[in-house]
Amino acid sequence: MDGAQISNPKAGLPNLHLVADMGFADSFSNQLKRLNLLHSNHVYIVGKSPDKVYTKGDYPYTNLKGRNTPHPNNFRKVFVHFLLPMVCHWLKEHKGLKIHWVFYGAEVYRNPLVRYDPIGPKTQAYQSFNLAATKRYIGYYLMHRKSWRQALKQVASVLIMNPKEYELIQSLIPVPRATMEPFFYGKSFHELLSVETAQAPQSSCLQIQVGHCAFPSVNHLDFLENQMPPETVQWHLPLSYGDDKYAQWLTSRLSKRSDVKFLMTRVPIDQYLAHIDSMDAGVFPNIRQQGLANINSFILRGKPIFLHPQNPTYSFYQSMGIKTGSVEAFSLGSMRELQKYTQHNEKALLQHLNIEVCADHYKRLFA
Repeated sequence: MDGAQISNPKAGLPNLHLVADMGFADSFSNQLKRLNLLHSNHVYIVGKSPDKVYTKGDYPYTNLKGRNTPHPNNFRKVFVHFLLPMVCHWLKEHKGLKIHWVFYGAEVYRNPLVRYDPIGPKTQAYQSFNLAATKRYIGYYLMHRKSWRQALKQVASVLIMNPKEYELIQSLIPVPRATMEPFFYGKSFHELLSVETAQAPQSSCLQIQVGHCAFPSVNHLDFLENQMPPETVQWHLPLSYGDDKYAQWLTSRLSKRSDVKFLMTRVPIDQYLAHIDSMDAGVFPNIRQQGLANINSFILRGKPIFLHPQNPTYSFYQSMGIKTGSVEAFSLGSMRELQKYTQHNEKALLQHLNIEVCADHYKRLFA
């Protein structure tokens, strides 16, 4: 046995990836396959309902309790894609294990155990009387608090692309031993660059999308109530997934606005991109980082974007040289000014977040 095998007995073992069933498993596996890394990385879907799997690929499915539970001793490194409560409980059984956390966002930003309030004052009216949120907090506090704290102690690195967001994470949760590893899935770039841009239909008024889903943190009402309903603008609100009760609450409060259109049905990616092509701009009032694929979609389809200045994506994209507007200073004049920079923004984004950069991250982290 040579010295390398003695010093690192796991050197020849594959990596383990515990992936939440949220749509990125297929994209991730396709990237691994494209880069000839699939053999050295084993992907497990973590969830409670194997009969309702969202991903399309053929992966082992585990609730981290039964016979299909992988053991960390059989793997070189463990990567956790979304730090689910059930993963935290599993980590309590392996307290010596160090994990590499592929950060999604919701596991912190929507975690009742984390003090973070990205909800605007108008939307707080929904949150204040949200009984489900209260029950969720009590459940997390009683059932998951200790395992969550333990799991954070076992984080060796956080895989994330935005240094500004990493700074925010460090301010919200105790991960003192963690380092930042640049990484992004690359999903949107492969899909967006393979679909041709559609010709926008002629319209008598501007078409502007607000937000990307039905979550309170998008703060639709906080933005729209500050906008007078001029006849020159039609606002489009995608509400096809997220919090159904919030969607009902929002639509009831905006039901008298003839300038607001609700998009309630999920459509295939090519249809959604055609919808973006028909828009004049995208407005994302969320303070927390979310909907990044949507933001990138607007940039790569040649559309101006407006972000909340407290959103870490706002400062990160500006550091890349991308010209973004502020939702707090939205105006038709500012939108027309940003239209001058759409080609510049596309080039700037692809300079920093392109397929080659993505491949380098995969090879560095998972080879």
